Amino acid sequence: MFFSNEHYFMNYLAHLYLSGDEEPLIIGNFIADHIKGRQINEVSKEIMKGIHLHRAIDAYTDSHPIVLQTKERLRPTQGKYSPVVADVFMDHFLAIKFEEFSPTPLDFFVDYIFKILKSNEAILPSKTKNMLVYMQKDNWLKAYRTLEGMDFILKAMSRRTIFASNMDTAASDLERDYILYEKDYEVFFPQLQIFCRDYIASI
Repeated sequence: MFFSNEHYFMNYLAHLYLSGDEEPLIIGNFIADHIKGRQINEVSKEIMKGIHLHRAIDAYTDSHPIVLQTKERLRPTQGKYSPVVADVFMDHFLAIKFEEFSPTPLDFFVDYIFKILKSNEAILPSKTKNMLVYMQKDNWLKAYRTLEGMDFILKAMSRRTIFASNMDTAASDLERDYILYEKDYEVFFPQLQIFCRDYIASI
């Protein structure tokens, strides 16, 4: 991805939620972007499954026609960063509609996730540990819920891009075409849930 360091906001909420209830899957899915090459052989088989789940989610999402439609709508303003912005938009809608998909309120879910990650901190890659500090400090997972939070997230991402970006204005893109992005999410996310349930059942 086109970022200058590892402290950036991505669609972590969706990845964590789609991992289900198994701690190794949650951990593997969370650390996947910080595991490169042969490093995958250094983790347990159960955590490895979470890493593969993360990559399967990314592959499914990147090729999905609804997500391609979302990216295309963003391309005139967001250019090469439209896939990144599309991911963050999806987390926004998951955050505000979380109770539609989960019996657990978002605040309790986030606390549960941080408890798991902190209790397993010893096995997290160093880059993940560093990111976790920022994630808790700035309340990333809950910030997705509001347009103000989205503006903060996207501006923070914009400051960390290697190339010039317009992500600092992406919250305005969301607000302007909010209903269209919401409809994209409402069609796409249930399909992603089914994909993940089937994938987890198969591993």
